[in-house]
Amino acid sequence: EGLSALGSSVYLVTTRGVKCNDKSVKVLTPATGELELGFSEVVGEFDTLVDTMIDEARLMEKGKPVVDNDEDVLYNIGGSGVLSLLKQRHKCQRYLSTQPMAQKMVGDAGVLFGPGKVKNREKDIVSKVSSRRAPPASEYQSIVPPKDFGSTVQTLLEKNVLFSSKNGGDDVMVRGWELQDFWESASWPRDSNGANVRYGLPVIDDIDFDAEMINEAPATSNPVVRRLNDDDEIVSQSTKKQKNPDVLDVDSVSDLNQHVLTSEKNCVLFMSASWCRTCKYLQSPYSRMAREISREHEDLFFAKANTAGMKGKEIGKALDVDAVPTFVLFREGKRYGNPLSISRLPSKKLDWAVEHLASGREWDSETLKELEAEEQE
Repeated sequence: EGLSALGSSVYLVTTRGVKCNDKSVKVLTPATGELELGFSEVVGEFDTLVDTMIDEARLMEKGKPVVDNDEDVLYNIGGSGVLSLLKQRHKCQRYLSTQPMAQKMVGDAGVLFGPGKVKNREKDIVSKVSSRRAPPASEYQSIVPPKDFGSTVQTLLEKNVLFSSKNGGDDVMVRGWELQDFWESASWPRDSNGANVRYGLPVIDDIDFDAEMINEAPATSNPVVRRLNDDDEIVSQSTKKQKNPDVLDVDSVSDLNQHVLTSEKNCVLFMSASWCRTCKYLQSPYSRMAREISREHEDLFFAKANTAGMKGKEIGKALDVDAVPTFVLFREGKRYGNPLSISRLPSKKLDWAVEHLASGREWDSETLKELEAEEQE
């Protein structure tokens, strides 16, 4: 609330179901929406992350560093690569951990032995300060008020952003620990692809997509299965975006969340890849289909996502799509029916699915199976 009062756009990510007095603060859970997207993908780009539970900078120091050509540390083997990925993928320039030492001690030692260690530490600090013995610089530091601190305090007072302390009469105040903070950190879901990384934070993972490729035309009966590799990713990143007024390019999970999920739109999403020849054959008929149907149904729009590259892989992972070309439908921002694997257009089953989506009818799996059998004949 303090950051919001000072003019920042703020997202609060928590598992507790907290409600803020400041309605401009957007409250998110680690996994957001029907697709359970990670919060960092939902927010997109942000310049600062304030972490109240863990110090990722301390975790990053563990392990062997892996650097790029500019000698910048990308991640540490055996450590945490979250900070580097926050900067690379989300343009996050500042990471601040407010985790108290007491909270870390309880996290490391557990709630059975940790509180006793915290109490002994607090007694030691109070004793040193009370006896006016100079504490080691490595353990304590003086807090110097930043520039314009007075105007900052004035703004917070005017906005009624206040923090009440239970220890107002003590000469020495030591930050302690909270049981609810301990349980939130312990119960926060972990990403299955990360080394114990909290869900919602970016992780380094290897997502392989199997794609049906053809040699000459989409009519071939024996498509070649090809697996995405590093060279494919380089090609995809250098490929220019297709400029099509009838089809929206979805380049990331953030785009998907913004244009489809949170806006609760009806959408047909063409999952393709820049190196997939079948997908390229489908582009023109798909654009023609989008142009014709959009004229009849203004509340339905068509989009295309490239599953190659890091951001493309994240889209495929979010939608649980592991092969292209695939068509995914959405009704009012929610998944409608099953993903459709289609290698040629026009397609009876895609026409049927789009017509049902536009008319508001329910998904009929049995009819779809019949259409799939007809197309295979």
